[in-house]
Amino acid sequence: MIRQQVKYGLLLILIGASLQFSVKARGRFLLMEWNVENLYDTCHNEGIDDYAFLPNGSYRWTGQRYLHKLRLIAQTIASAGGVSPVDLIALCEVENDSVLKQLTRYSVLGRLGYQYVMTHSPDLRGMNVALIYQPGRFKLVDVRSIHVPPNRGERYTRDILHVVGILPTMDTMDVYVCHLPSRSGGQFVTDSYRRRGAGLIKKSIDSVFRHRIKPMIVVTGDFNDEPHDNSLRKVMQVKKTSKGSVIMDSEMYLLSDGLKTKSGVEGTYFYRERWNRLDHVLVNGRLLKSDSSFRLGSQGCSILDFSWLLKRDSKGRYVPRRTFLGTFYQGGISDHLPLLTQFEF
Repeated sequence: MIRQQVKYGLLLILIGASLQFSVKARGRFLLMEWNVENLYDTCHNEGIDDYAFLPNGSYRWTGQRYLHKLRLIAQTIASAGGVSPVDLIALCEVENDSVLKQLTRYSVLGRLGYQYVMTHSPDLRGMNVALIYQPGRFKLVDVRSIHVPPNRGERYTRDILHVVGILPTMDTMDVYVCHLPSRSGGQFVTDSYRRRGAGLIKKSIDSVFRHRIKPMIVVTGDFNDEPHDNSLRKVMQVKKTSKGSVIMDSEMYLLSDGLKTKSGVEGTYFYRERWNRLDHVLVNGRLLKSDSSFRLGSQGCSILDFSWLLKRDSKGRYVPRRTFLGTFYQGGISDHLPLLTQFEF
């Protein structure tokens, strides 16, 4: 009898904890994506070509410049959520654990209790992707890296990060963070490399669709491709939502196309006199359905254009306030702007 009472008491505790997790978090859930442009520390890492980002390197990457950049990144993340912190932050172009520890523990973000997971890619420049998360809102279940093998003559690129976690609704979410190979050397010459990376994401997603009863999937990052390019349109077969269209749980939908801010920003990356849409957020159909326990919110996906992220160019247009222009220090944060996506439950 006593043993049964103990078991019943433990069951109530577990249920109570589960309810506390769900009710406490009820409302909105925020996902941020951002390529933070060469977030290096100031120390050399063995086997990594980071010499340009040392205090005596070509970029004169001093401790003062490094900490200034960290402060601005932390300020942006802290401001993005408004009254409530951002729950998931997907970052591209971060070097190592050192910069993420500095960002999550020793900046204004330190009081928010963020944790992170990241890749440790074979990229020669030491660039990686990471997911910063609030453990009280996204309970980590599994993490793995997906390696993108190069063909002959291609440089190693960043791994793809696949993270599985439990949401406040107790649903399971699969999050992919990618930074597909750059267009350096020519868009069409490098197209096959990006298609290969996208194909590996598609293969993993298809596996999730086969094994999860009610999958919830987000793919985000810097694709180095526009919505109409092969990696997204042909390989990942992303769809665009339109009024009256039938939403399928097993299809991926693009949230980040056609965005525009009040300041005239129409993309996340400004290159050759025009805005490019290289950073994306994709979700599967279940996250678009109004009857889903966890779904896209009314504010959807938007570009963040805080004043400290922008400057005016010679033609009076707002463009990203980047860290460097060539090797000339600009004092900004990144050549990309962040995306913010709101979910609700």
